This record gives sequence, structure tokens and C-alpha cells, in this order.
Amino acid sequence: MNELYPGTHQDVPDPYYGAEPGYHDVYDMIERACERIVERYR
Repeated sequence: MNELYPGTHQDVPDPYYGAEPGYHDVYDMIERACERIVERYR
């Protein structure tokens, strides 16, 4: 998550024990970080 929030060292939560919306939230977090990585190295 440092791609989105540099220097904060945020963890990606594990949605396994939660409800389905938690999976969607984690997916969105990872997708945003991946988009930022692609933009950086494009």
C-alpha cells in the first residue's frame, strides 16, 4: 500500500473471516495500488 500512501506501511487486511463486502474492499485497495504501479513504470 506504500504506492498509494508512501511511508505509512499500511497492511492489506485479510477478509477471510469477515463478510463478503470485505473482499470487495480489499480488491479495490489492491487494484488501486496496481494501477499506481502501472502508471509509475509506464
